[in-house]
Amino acid sequence: EVQTLRFYNAAKGTLVIRKLDSVTKKPLAGVEFELTYADGGYVDADNGHLSSKGLYKTNENGEIMIYAELGGGLGNQMFIYAFARALGLACGEPVTLLDRQDWKDGGAPAHTACALGALALDPGVAIVAEPGFAKQHLPRQNAAKALMIKYEQRRGMMAQDWNRFERRMAPLLNTLGLHFATDGYTPVRRGPARDFLCWGYFQSERYFAAAKEAIRRELRAKQPPDGPLAAQIAAARHPVCVHLRRGDYQAPENAILQVCTPAYYAAATALAARRWPGAQL
Repeated sequence: EVQTLRFYNAAKGTLVIRKLDSVTKKPLAGVEFELTYADGGYVDADNGHLSSKGLYKTNENGEIMIYAELGGGLGNQMFIYAFARALGLACGEPVTLLDRQDWKDGGAPAHTACALGALALDPGVAIVAEPGFAKQHLPRQNAAKALMIKYEQRRGMMAQDWNRFERRMAPLLNTLGLHFATDGYTPVRRGPARDFLCWGYFQSERYFAAAKEAIRRELRAKQPPDGPLAAQIAAARHPVCVHLRRGDYQAPENAILQVCTPAYYAAATALAARRWPGAQL
């Protein structure tokens, strides 16, 4: 006997709080909201992302915001975007990316500028290119971030596995409105702070697994590929690209970073061949 089972997915709801003056229609900062479910329970435990006791306060734009500082080149920035966007979707909060222009001259040599312009990012994600934005508008979170960086540098953690330390610190930092994750996966909980600052590289798919379809869609190029390889890509039934990034990661000072071995690339290529037998590399 053949039986048919049907499963239906229910989309998670989202909520953006925006408070405006009833007369001037201008945003109001510092307005506190208490969010509850229909049964009276606090909205504070949605997979550990939302604030304690359901309390939220609006910022100077009349909103509650998630901020993420961009760093590195295109690859790093894609991970940062994916993390912040997935957190925003889970919390129902808008996202602003901070392009720290003050890093260009003598700050962090790996940072160039925002490299996400060619991608189909969600139009609701804002990008602010303003030096010192976090220091001015998010002083508590920025101070905690600076202390974490200095502590790790002075303790020599940049040459060892710092992930365990950052995991231990995460609950306290999340309560202050900061998530600090230099590398790997550090679980995040959206704390009770009005605004939330994210600093790190967030290089784990576990951060955005729940929003993977949106992330895949938004990190696609706005325009189709062009140039000498465009015709080959278009003609291939299953075109596959493998990006080898090993040069600077082989330097001794970068030994602690998550370096992909030749075996990793071989396994990835073999997996693509099994899934898509007609794939062309």
